[in-house]
Amino acid sequence: IGLNCQQHAHGTGFLCAHYTPTFDLAPLAIGDIGRGILASFRASDSPYYKSGMTDLDALRLAMTPGVSCSTHIRHPYHGQVNFGRGLKMLQSIAMQTYGSMFLASGRAWSLMDGLRTISGNFPLEGQIPGTLCYVAFKREDIVDFQAMLDEARLITDPALNKPDNLDTLFT
Repeated sequence: IGLNCQQHAHGTGFLCAHYTPTFDLAPLAIGDIGRGILASFRASDSPYYKSGMTDLDALRLAMTPGVSCSTHIRHPYHGQVNFGRGLKMLQSIAMQTYGSMFLASGRAWSLMDGLRTISGNFPLEGQIPGTLCYVAFKREDIVDFQAMLDEARLITDPALNKPDNLDTLFT
């Protein structure tokens, strides 16, 4: 999370998590008061940035596995800086638990509740100065968190689903 805030937001980030036993609810909020998703795509000269993009376009694009404003940037010692999987992994875990996820950046917002997603723009001049991601699920719906995490990784990295050698696929 700290690395994401450093790479994307160029601002202060925060993380909040708690558990509410009465409702068996486990919410997690990750946010920053940085520049927002659209400005991050623009500032990094991302190949995904297109002139005329809106905050909503950028928010939807950022939910695509493998897309990040910095996937094209290489660190001299560590290789690729960012893989563009974090938001989609959070969405996958929310979907697997029939939980919810709220994402907002700039003027745009998106809400995924169960398997339904709605999105739009804040009314008037409303906006988020940075990015906010909130995920909530019931703890009882997490039977095997490692298996859920593995499933989220498969969804966000299709290369993990491809066998290295097709000759060994059925042996």
